[in-house]
Amino acid sequence: KAANMVAGVPDAEQFAAAAVASASAFEPIAPDALVLDYARMVADPAGTVRALEDFTGARGIDADVFKVRVNQPGQSVPVPPAAITAGEEAALMRVAYPPCVTANPLAA
Repeated sequence: KAANMVAGVPDAEQFAAAAVASASAFEPIAPDALVLDYARMVADPAGTVRALEDFTGARGIDADVFKVRVNQPGQSVPVPPAAITAGEEAALMRVAYPPCVTANPLAA
């Protein structure tokens, strides 16, 4: 919301639909890819660095990179997002997690 990507229910629906499409497009290569979950990256930066280094062969990745928050080009301080409305939240859940989906498949 801070980047003005969601400014109402139609935007929330479109945002969720794009996320679902991206996840679906990713499925065929998922077994050969490293999936990073944002919540896990924030909760365990060192573990994320280990996973990145193990997967890529890169060494010396600084876990402090996960402390940087940028959501506005040209600004060094992130802008906190506005709260989503109940309608936006309902739209996100309806599109991203329709009744046939019981859990986020990428959060496993």
